Parts: sequence; C-alpha cells; structure tokens
Amino acid sequence: MRLLIVDDNQDTIESAAQLFALWKHDVLVARSGPEALKIAAELPLDAVLLDIGLPEMTGYEVARRMRKDVRLKDVVLIAISGYGQPRDRQLSREAGFDEHHVKPVNLEQLNLRLAEMIKAKTRNRSSAVD
Repeated sequence: MRLLIVDDNQDTIESAAQLFALWKHDVLVARSGPEALKIAAELPLDAVLLDIGLPEMTGYEVARRMRKDVRLKDVVLIAISGYGQPRDRQLSREAGFDEHHVKPVNLEQLNLRLAEMIKAKTRNRSSAVD
C-alpha cells in the first residue's frame, strides 16, 4: 500500500516510516498539514496516518480538506493523537477520519487494521461498479 505518515515529531515519523517500509509499503512522510495536502494532491494514496497536533494546521483541518477532494474519497484516514476522550473521537469522526488511535500506537496492530480497511474499501468499490 502507499501510505502517507504525517507527524511533526522527527523520531516518530522516522521510526514509523522505517517499520512500514520493512512491511513492504511505499511510505511517504510529511511534517505539516500543508505538506501533507501537497503530497496527497500529487500522488495516489491508500492510507494516511495523521497526527492531530500539527503546526500551522490541525490534523482535523487536514482531514476535512482531504475529504473534500474527490480524488481522496477512498483513502483510509487514521487519526493519531495523544488525546482519546469521547469529544476527541467525535471531532475525528466529524473531520472525516475512519478511525482514531491514541498514542502510543501499536504499529503492528495498526498495519493489520489498515490492510483490513483497505481490503474492505476495495471490495466496496468493486461491488459498486458491478
């Protein structure tokens, strides 16, 4: 899968990118919302792991903008946040995230979950075409 990881923490982004690359994914990284939107507009993506607390623009705003782009309608959007209260999860849903995960995230479990979600979206797309 082609995966975009968006986080402003250098250590977080490097370790996650290396691990997902070991699992044979094509990994792209962005350190800000505007950078993430630029990458998403230029390249097809399967999934985006998006930190909520970003400089310049929150992850919620990035997600809302991505969901308005018809090219990104099938992209799996996962919120990654240090906040996990019901209100935080509600804000994630309202912004268009598919799921909300609280840091620290178990990346192995997340990798398996992403595969399930992408497979389900692919199945839904192909059945809609039939």
